[in-house]
Amino acid sequence: MPLKKLLKETAKEYHLESTLNRQKALTTWHGVVSGFIEDAQRLTQAVDFNKGVLTVACLSREAAYKMKLMAERIIAALNEVLGQRMVYAIYMEVYNYERSFRIFPKYPRRPVLLSLLADVFFGDS
Repeated sequence: MPLKKLLKETAKEYHLESTLNRQKALTTWHGVVSGFIEDAQRLTQAVDFNKGVLTVACLSREAAYKMKLMAERIIAALNEVLGQRMVYAIYMEVYNYERSFRIFPKYPRRPVLLSLLADVFFGDS
């Protein structure tokens, strides 16, 4: 039995389909959005997916504005890559990383966002 089919059946059996869909949506984000906006991998991070709404942290107002203008096309591309209509909307949280110290107390449950901020400040490169 192919691994993909086994994973789907196991997720269905243990009622983990929404978790699997969430993970798919979060991991697909960079691959899709980088085709629309340059520097999207550096400036954005998908942080949550719930009930068809993909929440994206964005470190640039300009990039957020571009995503807003292209939202319908980005959503269509995401759904095409995912193979089904899962994403209905994109919610963008724009952060000014010069004042990012305010984010930490407000969003303690967002490890991906904190990781994104750590990359911006301390970076791999």
